[in-house]
Amino acid sequence: MDATGALVPGVTIVVTNEETNVSIQAVSNDEGNYTVPYLLPARYTMSTDMPGFKKSVRKGIVVQVRDKLVIDFNIEVGEVTEIVTVSAATPLLRVGDANLGQVVDRHFLEKLPLAGLSPLSMADMSPGVIGSSGGVTSNSQNDIAIGGGSGDDRGNEVTVDGIPNVAPRQRGLAVTIPMGDAVEEFRVQTTMFDASNGRSNGGVLAVSTRAGTNQFHGTGYGYVRNRALDANSWTNNRLGLDKPPIHYNVWGGTVGGPVHLPFYDGKDRTFFFFGFETTSNARSITRQARVPTELERRGDFSNTVAAKGSKPFQIFDPYTTVLDAKGNYVSRTAFVGNVIPANRLNPTGVAVLEQLPLPNLGGADQINKANWGANSTQSVETDNWVARVDHNISSRQRLYARFGAVKHGSIVDPIFFPGAFSVPPDGTTDLNFDNRKNKSFALDDTVTFSPEFVASFRYGYTRTFIDVTGDGDDRDPSVLKLADAILENQTGGGFPIFNLGENVPQIGSRTRLSVNDIHALFVNMNKLHGNHTLNFGLDYRLVRWNESNPNTYAVGQFQFNNTFTRANPQDSKTADWSGSGMASLLLGLPTTGSGSRIGFDSPLSLQTHYAGIFIQDDFKVSPRLTLNLGLRYELETPYTERFDRLPYGFDFDAVLPLSAPGFETIKGGYVFVNKDGYGRRMGTVDGNNFGPRFGFAWSPDSKTVLRGGYGIFFSSGVVNQYNGTPRTSPSFGAITPYVGSVNSDRTPIPDVSLANPFPSGVAKPTGSSEGLLTELGKSPRFANQDRVLPYVQQWQFGIQRELPWQSMFEVSYAGNQMIHGLEHGLNYNQMADDQRTNTQTVPNPFFGVLPASTTIGRATIAANKLTVRYPQYDALTIDSLNTGRSIYHSMQTRFQKRTSDGFTLVGAYTYSKVILYQMTSLVNYRPYQRSIPEVDFPHILRIFATYDMPFGRSGVIGQNWPVLVDHVLGGWSVTWTSAYTSGNPLGTEDDDRERPIPIRDPRTSGSVKERLDNYLDATAFQRMPDQYAVSPEPPFYGWIRGPAPLEHSATLFKNFRLYEGWRLEMRAEIRNPFNSPQFEDPIMDISSSDFGVIQEAEGQRTIMVGAKVRF
Repeated sequence: MDATGALVPGVTIVVTNEETNVSIQAVSNDEGNYTVPYLLPARYTMSTDMPGFKKSVRKGIVVQVRDKLVIDFNIEVGEVTEIVTVSAATPLLRVGDANLGQVVDRHFLEKLPLAGLSPLSMADMSPGVIGSSGGVTSNSQNDIAIGGGSGDDRGNEVTVDGIPNVAPRQRGLAVTIPMGDAVEEFRVQTTMFDASNGRSNGGVLAVSTRAGTNQFHGTGYGYVRNRALDANSWTNNRLGLDKPPIHYNVWGGTVGGPVHLPFYDGKDRTFFFFGFETTSNARSITRQARVPTELERRGDFSNTVAAKGSKPFQIFDPYTTVLDAKGNYVSRTAFVGNVIPANRLNPTGVAVLEQLPLPNLGGADQINKANWGANSTQSVETDNWVARVDHNISSRQRLYARFGAVKHGSIVDPIFFPGAFSVPPDGTTDLNFDNRKNKSFALDDTVTFSPEFVASFRYGYTRTFIDVTGDGDDRDPSVLKLADAILENQTGGGFPIFNLGENVPQIGSRTRLSVNDIHALFVNMNKLHGNHTLNFGLDYRLVRWNESNPNTYAVGQFQFNNTFTRANPQDSKTADWSGSGMASLLLGLPTTGSGSRIGFDSPLSLQTHYAGIFIQDDFKVSPRLTLNLGLRYELETPYTERFDRLPYGFDFDAVLPLSAPGFETIKGGYVFVNKDGYGRRMGTVDGNNFGPRFGFAWSPDSKTVLRGGYGIFFSSGVVNQYNGTPRTSPSFGAITPYVGSVNSDRTPIPDVSLANPFPSGVAKPTGSSEGLLTELGKSPRFANQDRVLPYVQQWQFGIQRELPWQSMFEVSYAGNQMIHGLEHGLNYNQMADDQRTNTQTVPNPFFGVLPASTTIGRATIAANKLTVRYPQYDALTIDSLNTGRSIYHSMQTRFQKRTSDGFTLVGAYTYSKVILYQMTSLVNYRPYQRSIPEVDFPHILRIFATYDMPFGRSGVIGQNWPVLVDHVLGGWSVTWTSAYTSGNPLGTEDDDRERPIPIRDPRTSGSVKERLDNYLDATAFQRMPDQYAVSPEPPFYGWIRGPAPLEHSATLFKNFRLYEGWRLEMRAEIRNPFNSPQFEDPIMDISSSDFGVIQEAEGQRTIMVGAKVRF
């Protein structure tokens, strides 16, 4: 506009990258508006050119990733040769859109402790985010929850240079993320009212890689962390274990600049950037477990202490069980002296226990209580490459291409023996070798067709390669004296899995090979029309998922518990003083059910298509008010499989060609793709996915912005349909369950044990050949063929205010609601509550109709098994039901102070509540269908600060210091981060019973350190009377929480000027400088004598030192 405020059309605006000298032009339209989209994050100079007006120049305009800046010019009448130059900082306030989020820029990427970590570990610099540390291939990227994580479904979109970069399972796991020195910056968007964003039910993590410039620049660095500088962990000190050795090394470098070839000079035109980083991390893992004593290995439990209570511990003989006429327990006889006779010991059970180490911790040998502890080492080797080339074809067209690759290998030194992996007590599985090779490629062509019409054409390709093998795959399984039925039917080799519970190490091995590809095409058109900036285009993705995962039962899987050997198999509270999974193993009696079986899952070669079309209108109503109006339509096809190895779904109304006394008709069976009139897709196509977007940004004055918005966003309904890992009908593989009892393990079937686990033989693959009769008598699982895409409604309203000292404060209310969320593992054949006690044994009308090798194909059956919806199946489980819903409310505040006088500060605080509405049962009502999820953290506070000390020749103090003094006292900088998060919501367990009921407040008083042994009071809970009772308690309590972590880290570094353009940086990264233990949650299984006890802590002080050369 001119000095009178009139809008001036026809002004040429030139935007020039200050580091590459690449310029882009735009022309103001009749309304005085202009647009310059698709700029790389960089520092720019902007100038105007119009006959009759002075040339106006603005320098130092910083454009960040996904920025929508509004830069106005007031041009003055005069000669074009007259120049008005203004050096002004980029506006603090965002007046062009309604989105919430935070940019993590080069300043923080260079200053904060990030060696060996993914840059995404700093995502929680934005309010509304629960971040997670981890490397560039770490699964912890899944744990970045934005906006409450949609009730734990997460599903964030991750883009690198505008190209989708997530693994097919779509839970926010990036395929390749460059090292910190190769990232220009990244933006965390917690709300997004731009219709070009889609396929996310959380937020967007948008990463922009660094590009070359006209000057050669780069880094070379090395970091080391070892035992000498680290503190021992609290857990190791508690167990009396020495500080373990650790070797953590990070080496890498980057280089970028113009492309110079003998025949070509790329200055101002062609640029390159390359980065490489290798990380070697040998870290300690502390494990605790319950292992068998010398006596217990021989079947002697005379010195074993009961899990709870004052009664002496006893082992009972399951073969002495007496039942009444209704099949209910009457009596069971204990073994004399609590010793299993030697002639009753199963050779396999004895051999399995012999693989485990002897106890090395003091104290009584108590059920569930750890009596062994040791350190293992996990060695992780990671190589990370990124290469990028930018080419400016002309002022109207520019290209870039990027390639990224990550090679990752992780191996765990076995802490028991090769082939063992440990589950207790925290669920961590020590898979011995995990090999990943991920790749990504991106190509972008940006074309300016006219000053008002610009388009970006992008293609992206990502590949994830995962190869998981157990060190025990080559172990000789005959060492365990296994039955021939197991040895002859293993898929692969190695030890079967033996899971005893009771904190006893699980042993066994498994393999997995997964190769997945995504091809992505993104077309984005930008058109300026009057006061409207239109953005429209296409987002297409082809997802291919190749999976060979024979599963945990491929070499045999057997689960043991105390039911066979406790006093009363129908009263699980007797397990407090009797029975043991270890004793059941020694008798060779696995439990009947899905935990005991042999077979394999079929390999799969899957494909799905996704397409989204969108239009966005950023309507500049006035210089102070902008509306963001958008609409997105999305379509996602169900999977197809290359060889049609898929069920279409389940036909609930199909009449089976079966008959059984007392059943007029028997309905319900599998239906398959490409058969009986069904198409090749695994279910129906959901075509009703329209996502409107609305946002506004209004500036009542130059220092205030009010913004708000509403939008609907769709998540994936395909790649999450089995909770992240695809599967098909068991009939394409071959799974044989172990059936050792027909009455819920009250009595064992004679002559069926580990010595003879599958007397009727093992199943063979039948594929789809049996049609509706597939998997009869078994426990099949299928995906809901009529699922629709889950969607999230987002909304927010907030105010942003510019403050003195180059700072800004923002406060917002932000919320979202997930609807049609996918819920998994719901059983149509769950027992009705009023039938739970109806366990009388009756003649089985399906005897001779269903396979006799199945639990419900025997001559007799529990009466309540005949009352379920589909009695031809033992269980019938459905995945991907659209019954999930969650709602999230939050107050999000953010304070940011830009760098001045060497000091930078960002603070983020979130106060929030997440509520989850779960179906929980298809048969019975449960009062806890409305509860909080495990991602509910009411208070989240993050502080990030950097300070360049004002000493030395480049500072305020000491500008005339001698060189030697400057080398010692000048060039120091420090950073500090603090993170507070509410404790994890806790929920109780009670072995295989329903959750106990709190009858008073179980929380004890005092600091966490003062109540490590009684963090919660076990007597404050009322245990349910037996396994038939129904608990009204939710899975998690908002008012009972684990210890709240308060974590700090600091970086101290010193800069040395080597010579012109070169400097050396020495730094030390200190995590937990005060060495304050971050206590883990207490044990929450009330059947354990350690209920309410905190046994572990993480976060000992670690120090990493290193050097970096910059040029």
